[in-house]
Amino acid sequence: MTPPWRVVLLAVIVIGAVLSTRPSWVAVKNVFAGASVPACLAVAILGVAHPIASTRVPTLAFVAAGMAFAAVAFETTDRSG
Repeated sequence: MTPPWRVVLLAVIVIGAVLSTRPSWVAVKNVFAGASVPACLAVAILGVAHPIASTRVPTLAFVAAGMAFAAVAFETTDRSG
């Protein structure tokens, strides 16, 4: 990638970050509004442990993809029923 294209890409990323800051904070506040501190800590610990474990267990990426698919399926089932 040539330097002018890097500048263009960086500008697009910065503009996107600036434009999405407020909606992102609103979404984060809505998601974590009713969450307890232990649940948030558990998510943070899992967020740190997953990349560490995925370097040691090569099939963990497939497990994570399956978990994401299951979460979307459960959410879809929950909303429709």
